[in-house]
Amino acid sequence: GEGLPLRFTAVLNDAIIIFGLSAFILIGYSNFLGSVQKIPDFFSKQGVSSIIASAGLLTFPIVWWVYFTLFESAFCATPGKALFGLRVLQKDGSRCGFRRAAIRAAIGIIETNPIGVLAIWLTPLNQRLGDLAAGTLVVNRRKVHKVTFQPEAIIFELQDGRCSELARVETARITKFGSMRTMHLRGVTRAGRSN
Repeated sequence: GEGLPLRFTAVLNDAIIIFGLSAFILIGYSNFLGSVQKIPDFFSKQGVSSIIASAGLLTFPIVWWVYFTLFESAFCATPGKALFGLRVLQKDGSRCGFRRAAIRAAIGIIETNPIGVLAIWLTPLNQRLGDLAAGTLVVNRRKVHKVTFQPEAIIFELQDGRCSELARVETARITKFGSMRTMHLRGVTRAGRSN
Protein backbone atom coordinates (compact mmCIF):
# COMPACT_ATOMS: atom_id res chain seq x y z
CA GLY A 1 0.00 0.00 0.00
CA GLU A 2 0.98 3.60 -0.58
CA GLY A 3 2.39 5.55 2.36
CA LEU A 4 1.16 8.67 4.09
CA PRO A 5 2.60 11.68 2.19
CA LEU A 6 0.82 11.10 -1.15
CA ARG A 7 -2.37 9.89 0.53
CA PHE A 8 -2.52 12.96 2.78
CA THR A 9 -2.05 15.32 -0.17
CA ALA A 10 -4.72 13.49 -2.19
CA VAL A 11 -7.25 13.61 0.67
CA LEU A 12 -6.51 17.30 1.20
CA ASN A 13 -7.40 17.97 -2.45
CA ASP A 14 -10.58 15.90 -2.11
CA ALA A 15 -11.53 17.74 1.11
CA ILE A 16 -11.27 21.10 -0.69
CA ILE A 17 -13.65 19.82 -3.39
CA ILE A 18 -16.03 18.42 -0.74
CA PHE A 19 -16.02 21.72 1.21
CA GLY A 20 -16.89 23.55 -2.02
CA LEU A 21 -19.73 21.14 -2.83
CA SER A 22 -21.04 21.34 0.75
CA ALA A 23 -20.97 25.15 0.71
CA PHE A 24 -22.81 25.19 -2.63
CA ILE A 25 -25.50 22.86 -1.24
CA LEU A 26 -25.87 24.90 1.97
CA ILE A 27 -26.18 28.17 0.06
CA GLY A 28 -28.89 26.65 -2.12
CA TYR A 29 -30.63 25.21 0.95
CA SER A 30 -30.55 28.52 2.85
CA ASN A 31 -31.85 30.38 -0.23
CA PHE A 32 -34.69 27.89 -0.48
CA LEU A 33 -35.57 28.32 3.20
CA GLY A 34 -35.33 32.09 2.84
CA SER A 35 -37.91 32.01 0.04
CA VAL A 36 -40.14 29.66 2.07
CA GLN A 37 -39.90 32.05 5.03
CA LYS A 38 -41.79 34.68 3.04
CA ILE A 39 -44.92 32.60 3.58
CA PRO A 40 -46.34 34.24 6.75
CA ASP A 41 -45.54 32.49 10.00
CA PHE A 42 -44.23 29.36 8.28
CA PHE A 43 -40.96 29.50 10.24
CA SER A 44 -39.76 31.79 12.95
CA LYS A 45 -36.38 33.46 12.28
CA GLN A 46 -34.75 31.25 14.93
CA GLY A 47 -36.33 28.16 13.39
CA VAL A 48 -34.77 28.86 9.99
CA SER A 49 -31.36 29.49 11.58
CA SER A 50 -31.45 26.24 13.54
CA ILE A 51 -32.54 24.26 10.46
CA ILE A 52 -29.65 25.72 8.44
CA ALA A 53 -27.20 24.96 11.29
CA SER A 54 -28.47 21.38 11.50
CA ALA A 55 -28.19 20.98 7.74
CA GLY A 56 -24.62 22.29 7.92
CA LEU A 57 -23.66 19.61 10.44
CA LEU A 58 -25.15 16.88 8.26
CA THR A 59 -24.19 18.14 4.80
CA PHE A 60 -20.41 17.66 4.99
CA PRO A 61 -20.47 14.01 6.19
CA ILE A 62 -23.16 13.09 3.66
CA VAL A 63 -21.30 14.76 0.78
CA TRP A 64 -18.06 13.10 1.99
CA TRP A 65 -19.66 9.64 1.97
CA VAL A 66 -21.37 10.07 -1.42
CA TYR A 67 -18.25 11.61 -3.02
CA PHE A 68 -15.82 8.88 -1.90
CA THR A 69 -18.28 6.01 -2.44
CA LEU A 70 -19.23 7.02 -5.98
CA PHE A 71 -15.75 7.91 -7.23
CA GLU A 72 -13.97 4.92 -5.65
CA SER A 73 -16.60 2.39 -6.73
CA ALA A 74 -16.84 3.75 -10.30
CA PHE A 75 -13.21 4.75 -11.00
CA CYS A 76 -11.20 3.18 -8.12
CA ALA A 77 -10.00 6.72 -7.36
CA THR A 78 -11.30 10.13 -6.34
CA PRO A 79 -10.07 13.17 -8.31
CA GLY A 80 -7.48 13.81 -5.57
CA LYS A 81 -6.18 10.24 -5.73
CA ALA A 82 -6.18 10.21 -9.55
CA LEU A 83 -4.07 13.39 -9.58
CA PHE A 84 -1.29 11.52 -7.74
CA GLY A 85 -1.72 8.16 -9.50
CA LEU A 86 -3.35 6.45 -6.50
CA ARG A 87 -6.04 3.78 -6.78
CA VAL A 88 -8.20 1.88 -4.28
CA LEU A 89 -8.15 -1.85 -4.99
CA GLN A 90 -9.03 -5.03 -3.18
CA LYS A 91 -6.04 -6.83 -1.70
CA ASP A 92 -6.05 -9.26 -4.62
CA GLY A 93 -5.70 -6.35 -7.08
CA SER A 94 -9.30 -6.33 -8.34
CA ARG A 95 -11.65 -3.32 -8.39
CA CYS A 96 -12.88 -1.87 -5.11
CA GLY A 97 -16.64 -2.15 -5.81
CA PHE A 98 -19.57 -0.26 -4.28
CA ARG A 99 -19.87 -2.14 -0.97
CA ARG A 100 -16.18 -1.84 -0.12
CA ALA A 101 -16.08 1.82 -1.20
CA ALA A 102 -19.12 2.55 0.99
CA ILE A 103 -17.45 0.90 4.02
CA ARG A 104 -14.21 2.86 3.45
CA ALA A 105 -16.10 6.14 3.08
CA ALA A 106 -18.27 5.61 6.18
CA ILE A 107 -15.26 4.84 8.37
CA GLY A 108 -13.30 7.66 6.71
CA ILE A 109 -15.80 10.21 8.05
CA ILE A 110 -14.83 9.41 11.64
CA GLU A 111 -11.23 8.46 10.87
CA THR A 112 -9.94 11.72 9.41
CA ASN A 113 -7.77 12.39 12.46
CA PRO A 114 -4.56 11.05 14.05
CA ILE A 115 -6.09 7.56 14.39
CA GLY A 116 -6.06 7.15 10.60
CA VAL A 117 -2.45 8.37 10.43
CA LEU A 118 -1.36 5.94 13.15
CA ALA A 119 -3.13 3.04 11.43
CA ILE A 120 -1.34 3.78 8.15
CA TRP A 121 2.03 3.96 9.92
CA LEU A 122 1.51 0.86 12.05
CA THR A 123 0.01 -1.59 9.54
CA PRO A 124 2.41 -3.50 7.28
CA LEU A 125 0.47 -2.65 4.09
CA ASN A 126 -0.15 1.03 5.03
CA GLN A 127 -3.89 0.47 5.55
CA ARG A 128 -6.13 2.77 7.55
CA LEU A 129 -9.02 1.34 9.57
CA GLY A 130 -11.42 1.79 6.62
CA ASP A 131 -9.07 -0.26 4.43
CA LEU A 132 -8.82 -2.99 7.06
CA ALA A 133 -12.62 -3.19 7.40
CA ALA A 134 -13.21 -3.18 3.64
CA GLY A 135 -10.24 -5.40 2.67
CA THR A 136 -8.75 -2.74 0.41
CA LEU A 137 -5.39 -1.08 -0.31
CA VAL A 138 -4.47 2.32 -1.69
CA VAL A 139 -1.77 1.69 -4.29
CA ASN A 140 0.29 3.85 -6.59
CA ARG A 141 -0.61 2.74 -10.12
CA ARG A 142 2.80 3.84 -11.36
CA LYS A 143 4.60 1.36 -9.11
CA VAL A 144 5.48 -2.16 -10.13
CA HIS A 145 2.91 -4.75 -9.05
CA LYS A 146 4.54 -7.93 -10.31
CA VAL A 147 7.79 -8.88 -12.02
CA THR A 148 7.96 -12.01 -14.21
CA PHE A 149 11.30 -13.45 -15.32
CA GLN A 150 11.18 -15.32 -18.60
CA PRO A 151 14.17 -16.76 -20.47
CA GLU A 152 14.11 -13.93 -23.02
CA ALA A 153 12.86 -10.99 -20.93
CA ILE A 154 11.84 -9.42 -17.63
CA ILE A 155 8.20 -8.32 -17.62
CA PHE A 156 7.06 -5.58 -15.22
CA GLU A 157 3.32 -5.38 -14.52
CA LEU A 158 2.24 -2.02 -13.09
CA GLN A 159 -0.60 -1.50 -10.62
CA ASP A 160 -2.91 -0.21 -13.37
CA GLY A 161 -2.44 -3.36 -15.47
CA ARG A 162 0.05 -1.95 -17.99
CA CYS A 163 3.04 -4.15 -18.80
CA SER A 164 6.59 -3.22 -19.74
CA GLU A 165 9.30 -5.65 -20.77
CA LEU A 166 13.07 -5.54 -21.01
CA ALA A 167 15.20 -8.19 -22.74
CA ARG A 168 18.38 -6.34 -21.80
CA VAL A 169 18.95 -3.66 -19.16
CA GLU A 170 21.26 -0.87 -20.34
CA THR A 171 21.02 1.58 -17.43
CA ALA A 172 19.54 1.38 -13.95
CA ARG A 173 19.25 4.14 -11.38
CA ILE A 174 17.72 4.12 -7.90
CA THR A 175 16.84 7.48 -6.34
CA LYS A 176 16.02 7.89 -2.68
CA PHE A 177 14.32 10.92 -1.16
CA GLY A 178 13.45 10.32 2.49
CA SER A 179 11.48 7.09 2.66
CA MET A 180 10.44 7.33 -1.02
CA ARG A 181 12.48 5.34 -3.52
CA THR A 182 12.23 5.23 -7.29
CA MET A 183 13.90 2.90 -9.77
CA HIS A 184 14.50 3.91 -13.39
CA LEU A 185 15.44 1.16 -15.83
CA ARG A 186 16.28 1.69 -19.47
CA GLY A 187 16.82 -1.13 -21.90
CA VAL A 188 15.71 -2.97 -25.01
CA THR A 189 12.67 -5.19 -25.58
CA ARG A 190 12.78 -8.58 -27.31
CA ALA A 191 11.77 -6.81 -30.54
CA GLY A 192 14.77 -4.45 -30.22
CA ARG A 193 12.79 -1.32 -29.25
CA SER A 194 14.08 1.04 -26.55
CA ASN A 195 11.98 0.92 -23.36
